[in-house]
Amino acid sequence: MLRLSAGLLSPILLGAILVQAYGTAKPAVMRSALDRGEIRPVSEMIVLAEARLPGQVIAGELEPLGLSRAHEINPLPPNASPFEVNLDARSGALLGAQGLVQERGR
Repeated sequence: MLRLSAGLLSPILLGAILVQAYGTAKPAVMRSALDRGEIRPVSEMIVLAEARLPGQVIAGELEPLGLSRAHEINPLPPNASPFEVNLDARSGALLGAQGLVQERGR
């Protein structure tokens, strides 16, 4: 039989709480974060992405990223495959990308 010590149980519970808070946030939690300025609407991120990246955005959603939140944006550039970029949900800074990414003017 496996027994968990109190010292090990606390980090497990903390991890579960963080996943609950950031991984599967409910609409009311997201709305509250938006009202407090902790995140920007995905519509703003789409405009930002289309100004910085070639093509049109075909999808966007708010996703957990570690202990923060990121907007996952999927642009479809002309004559290329869609790619994915993660933008910080508060600042719009580029956090990472999957696929061949080229910013406008570079």
